[in-house]
Amino acid sequence: MTQRRERFLAKKVAAEVREQKARAAAAAEERKRREQEAKENRSLALALAVETGDEAKAAALLRRFPDDLNANLCPFQSEQTLLHISAFHGRRGCCALLLTAGADINARDYCGRSALAVALRSTLA
Repeated sequence: MTQRRERFLAKKVAAEVREQKARAAAAAEERKRREQEAKENRSLALALAVETGDEAKAAALLRRFPDDLNANLCPFQSEQTLLHISAFHGRRGCCALLLTAGADINARDYCGRSALAVALRSTLA
């Protein structure tokens, strides 16, 4: 095999390797995007269940995703936790469910308010 042919094949292999790496990176990026989208969807479902007082749905989602209990799931809700949202909307049953599940009663929103402070300013007072 001539040197020219060897160089040609080496370049072709290098191009194929770069292409495979690019495809793998694109696939990884797509997987990451889908995982983030799924997390956002489940967070929204959990926040809506708590906001509307659907205790059965909230309990089922919390059993499935226990890590979401104290997360700031809703940046559009002023970084409030599920307990903040439940307290704000006067969902006593959901508040009890969340506290029983281990919600952090001392969690603060972006203004430094606890769920109790939110409740006192809203419908639970």
